[in-house]
Amino acid sequence: MGDFGEGAREFDAGRAAADDGKVQQSAADGGVADRLRIDAAAALRTAGDLDGAVAAVDAVVGTGPETLGRAEAIRARVCWSSGDPEGMRAAIERGLAPVAGHGSVAEAMLRAEAVVVTALVDGHFEQGLEDATTAIALAEASGADLIRPLLLRATILTGLGLPGWTEALERVMDAAREAGDPETELSAANNLVA
Repeated sequence: MGDFGEGAREFDAGRAAADDGKVQQSAADGGVADRLRIDAAAALRTAGDLDGAVAAVDAVVGTGPETLGRAEAIRARVCWSSGDPEGMRAAIERGLAPVAGHGSVAEAMLRAEAVVVTALVDGHFEQGLEDATTAIALAEASGADLIRPLLLRATILTGLGLPGWTEALERVMDAAREAGDPETELSAANNLVA
């Protein structure tokens, strides 16, 4: 393969995990195959294979609230990446239905994605800022990834020119660096110097 970096490795791992011939759901593995499909969908979205990401999410067979919520959170990101804000809105609504009020990782992921709709689609930036702050607290409490809600909060602060935007972007950069997410780290750095 050559050394094309972490993105290429994620793409290869995602493609392999998304292949139903290689990842089989069984009664013995609980939700392992679905977790792999959800992880594959996230990796494929990051790598730019949106069709592959959709196929991986569509292959999720579990019906538990956390599985459904996580799958719909990834579907929402895929919709956003493909320029489908209404599809994103629908995925968030479907995902929140079984997990709203549970304080789970899936709810935290979905609440972060909802900030995109509130602020960037509907133009309600002040509400989006409040929702981003809530999503950060939920992510911290549930153990969900903090990078997305931190980035959204920083983006809104920066766009509105509100105090604290520099520190917010620096926090995103630190969190992304710690998580090994160079794409988000560079995005935040670009906003910091722009």
